[in-house]
Amino acid sequence: MRELRGNEISMIFQNPQASLNPARKIGDQMRTLIRHRNRCAREEAAQQAVVLLGKVRMPDPERVLGLYPFECSGGMCQRILIAMALTGRPKLLIADEPTTSLDVTIQAQIIRLILDLKNEFGMSILFVSHDLGIVSSICDRVAVMYRGSIVETAAAAQLFSAPAHPYTKELLESSLSFQWRGTASVVQAKTGEKHKRNASMYNGILWDVSDPRKEASHGTVWIKGRLAAYCSAQE
Repeated sequence: MRELRGNEISMIFQNPQASLNPARKIGDQMRTLIRHRNRCAREEAAQQAVVLLGKVRMPDPERVLGLYPFECSGGMCQRILIAMALTGRPKLLIADEPTTSLDVTIQAQIIRLILDLKNEFGMSILFVSHDLGIVSSICDRVAVMYRGSIVETAAAAQLFSAPAHPYTKELLESSLSFQWRGTASVVQAKTGEKHKRNASMYNGILWDVSDPRKEASHGTVWIKGRLAAYCSAQE
């Protein structure tokens, strides 16, 4: 089992700050993990730690290695946990509510990061979430659980457009985060140009379904001729 954990299967959790040892610096925790998994010297482990933090787009990784977890923000801690999860280059990454404790802007950054790393490392992701807006934007297939059992599994587009199970239907109808999905006309704030795109909107952010890693440009979003929201998310 130890050979599987970290090497074949790795995991990131919903509360990043609680997942790190508050009494040890980030560098100590990362070096210990890297040396255990990769069987390397301390100096090499330190170099790998810097590289991994760079891959998760951590600003000034050398400085971060000298910090304690309580000196890092929630977004920083989540990036650190993602870097630690990648030390063994796993084939499967289990992401258990990885954005729950983060604000909306940081949520979008972490989701884009996870998707980019998925492609770079060639791994699969099991994304556990109750946020249907995020699920609809990033997942290929969706499994709905009810009372500990899977009651429906389908491709994401099929499940959200034509749910089959009564619980799935009620879940979609009661969801607050899944605000809208369809075709939107985006009016660019600077040029006034209009263009249509297939999109889903959640938590005030318009996401492009054709490329879920990219948010819509600055602009006013019109849906069916009505002003729906002002989108201020950055590319």
